[in-house]
Parts: sequence; C-alpha cells; structure tokens
Amino acid sequence: MLKKLLVGLAMLTSVSMYAVPTLNVYNFEVKNDKEASYKSITEDYVNKTAIEQGVLGLFATTDDRDKLNSYVIEIYNDYLAFSNHTKNQTSADFKAMIPQIAEGNLNATDVEVQFAKDKNDRRSPNKWCVFEVFTDMDSYLNQRAASYSKNFITETKDMVISQKRAELQALKLINKGGLDYKKLY
Repeated sequence: MLKKLLVGLAMLTSVSMYAVPTLNVYNFEVKNDKEASYKSITEDYVNKTAIEQGVLGLFATTDDRDKLNSYVIEIYNDYLAFSNHTKNQTSADFKAMIPQIAEGNLNATDVEVQFAKDKNDRRSPNKWCVFEVFTDMDSYLNQRAASYSKNFITETKDMVISQKRAELQALKLINKGGLDYKKLY
C-alpha cells in the first residue's frame, strides 16, 4: 500500500512541475516582397497549431507602425505541451519556411509566466514583458487612465531601465480560454 502511495505521489509531483503555463514568442522581420507569403504561411501555422492538445491561445501580429516587424505569440497549458509542439511536423515546417519570408533569423523567447498578463524571459530573469491585447485604441487609453494603471507606472518607474511599446495589427487571434494562472512564491 505504501509503495502504491509513493508511486502515486511521485506521479503527482512529476505532473505538477509541468502545470505552469508556457508562453513562447517568435519575432522576425518579413522581407519586403513576401508579405502575402508571410500571411498565408503564418495563418496556416496558427490554424494547425490551434488544434494541438494543450494550446490555450495563439496571436499572429505585425507592428502597426512597422508592418514588416512580426510576432507569433503562443500560449500553452504547460511546458510539456510546448515541448511536444516544438517536436511536431507543423513546427518543423514553419521553421523551414521562415528563411523564405524573413530577413535574418526567427527569434524565439521562451517566457516564464508569473501571472496571466505578466511574464519574464527565462534566459534573462530581470527582463520583463507585459503583453496586453485590447480591442481598440480607446480601450487601451481607458486602461492607461485607470488609477490602478497609473499606480503601477508610478510604483515601478525606478525599476524600469527601458521599455518598448508596439501597436500590433492582428493577422490571426485564437483564444481557447482556460488561462488563469498566478505563480505562487
């Protein structure tokens, strides 16, 4: 009986270490003459990835001020789902097509989620990213005018070395829901 209990406890422990949502961000610069190919390839990739087990959401976007600067943001239920995705044919095909449509490399950032909206780069623990999606500019401005937003900016101003804001134009947004996570310290 004790042996079964220990095996069960070990299995629960091994599962729980993967229970943290994983966010991956790809960014790349689309070649001037490859915008149509980029849209087709990226939409196909997002559609195929969206049906994989463990995918919570996908966002394919371009910077509204620089249409060639593109991002694919992937949100997975856990690291295991992300790891399985990186080993499948859809991921391999997408990475193989990137040199045809992008200048330079496909830059990937594996992000450690702290809260559903706050996260930091696993390779640079002091580098934080805040990724927020708004339906329009008015929604964004209303959020920035709210007292909690102003307090956050005031309270963190001495912590911020630099910041970059991008206004993104959505190519494809898929949110399957279910992302509700807060890291416990």
